[in-house]
Amino acid sequence: MITAFRVSDLVATAAEFRLADHLADGPKSSTELAQLCGAHAPTLRRVLRALTRIELLRQEADGRFALEPLGEPLRSEVPDSLYRMARLWGTDLFKLTWMRLPHSVRTGQSAQEYLFGLRQFDYLATQPEVASIFNDGMLAGTLTVGAAVVDAYNFASFTTIADVGGGSGALAATVLGAYPELRGVVFDLPFCREGALEYLASAGVSDRCQFVSGDFFASVPTAIDAYLLKFILHDWEDEKCAQILKSCRAAVSAGSRLLLVESVLPPDGGPLTDAVFGDVTMIVHTGGRERTQAEYASLLEAAGFRLTRVVPTRVAQSVIEAVPF
Repeated sequence: MITAFRVSDLVATAAEFRLADHLADGPKSSTELAQLCGAHAPTLRRVLRALTRIELLRQEADGRFALEPLGEPLRSEVPDSLYRMARLWGTDLFKLTWMRLPHSVRTGQSAQEYLFGLRQFDYLATQPEVASIFNDGMLAGTLTVGAAVVDAYNFASFTTIADVGGGSGALAATVLGAYPELRGVVFDLPFCREGALEYLASAGVSDRCQFVSGDFFASVPTAIDAYLLKFILHDWEDEKCAQILKSCRAAVSAGSRLLLVESVLPPDGGPLTDAVFGDVTMIVHTGGRERTQAEYASLLEAAGFRLTRVVPTRVAQSVIEAVPF
């Protein structure tokens, strides 16, 4: 456990150099791979041997390296690819912040703000290359979560949805793909526009979904049946969550639904889930937190919503449904 970071850093390095893609068509020598990915061949060979130790690769009798089944998800274009997520977790944005977890524990300050002087999304707005990797990683995670949400929650009664803080628009696109009669809006900060429009077009839903720029602390689009907020509230402390929810409350109509897609922490003494790791992720990155069902109910009630049900999915996240009162 003490040295587990070595494995995650090896995986991130394999993703950064796209080794799985380069090996997709068959075994190659370390020299061939170095030429393909722009690496120092002797050093790369040593890393390749370590990757065989964790069974992402294997070494053939002739010394060439080949992709093992465990390494297949690191190919960039396979279904359920983990390439983008692995690359994201290899960035300084993620690695350096986790290294400063003791600072957060001592002070309560997010490691992100301590290291970079800005909250995560303010920082990303100033760093387009990092933002691109971040958005790609979030896209990959959203596709998995979005498919699970569509399987678990019935959107048939709605005619319009808004993906609030939707980034690339992957959640909206997933829902629209499953419900051809639906129309949608992706609502996020201006730096997300280009990536969202590109993704919506690639998903074949751009004729039914538009991108709207804005700040959810101030307002969100009106005249929408279902407002989806995926991984939004966990990024913020309670006071900021109250602002977001009040913006939503000002926009919703009597028949609207608010749908939060979040991990739900068990109550104290309950069986622990991976949500506890997500909770620490929020400590170092955003200053936010994961919450229990009771805590979500309290936040919602203070903003004028009533929590109606929590719908589990096959992944770690649930759909928390609320209605205005």
